Amino acid sequence: MKKILFACCLAVVVALPLFALNETVSVSAGSTETLPVAVSSALQDLADDAGLTLIGWTTAPVADGHRPDTYYGLGATVTPAVNTTYYALFAERAAIGELIARRTDSPADGDTLLLASIVGANCYLAPNSTPSPGDLWPLELVNPYYSVSLLTMTDMTAAQYRWIYVAQTDNKFWLQSAANVSYYLNATSSAVKCGSKGNKNMLYQNGFIYCVGASRYLSYDLYNFEPVWKPQSGIPSNHTFAFYRKERYVNFCTSVEASSATPCPGCFIFTR
Repeated sequence: MKKILFACCLAVVVALPLFALNETVSVSAGSTETLPVAVSSALQDLADDAGLTLIGWTTAPVADGHRPDTYYGLGATVTPAVNTTYYALFAERAAIGELIARRTDSPADGDTLLLASIVGANCYLAPNSTPSPGDLWPLELVNPYYSVSLLTMTDMTAAQYRWIYVAQTDNKFWLQSAANVSYYLNATSSAVKCGSKGNKNMLYQNGFIYCVGASRYLSYDLYNFEPVWKPQSGIPSNHTFAFYRKERYVNFCTSVEASSATPCPGCFIFTR
């Protein structure tokens, strides 16, 4: 009689980093290129698993977790003086960390925002202080800080640009001045204002701020060659609008490790 021997082995799942991915874009000296607004699905999936947000692009690998000195927003246009490799930059959103003003189409209650009108390559911010009676609302050019998906203002400097998003019912919201918390953005049929009274119910409609009570969009215009906001009944066509939200990030990186994920769904790594 033959004896049949069964050998048993122990499968051990390992949680060590299996691989890492990054993504780069090379731009020749003097060439003008628009940086991508997204990365490959494989890299994005790894970033999602790791709780990382795609911030933009930077000019060198990041290995120490700190925010690089130079980085660009998604969709930014670059013209490097020398051949340059741009690395996709990720970070983890946190309650503390480095401040970044990042473009968002979905503000939430309590968010600190900047209100930007974008005209061609120029970016204008709406201050939160009330102009003199009868004046149109002045806008301020902030081009050195504008990088499409980001406004890289140091510590979101200029406190006079900050607004607080206060959610209301039916998708309406108020925009509270961070400089004077008893004042809110409002409008009439002929003027944009900031005060304790007025039509402060707003909607984000057709890509612009819409004052419900006045039935007006807040629109970029020129008055005596100076940039201003003024109410407009139709959808603005000479500019675009964007909210930029104050966010904090830690653990900046240009290479995302699959430390807790496996290369394919349902697979596992084992050792004998």
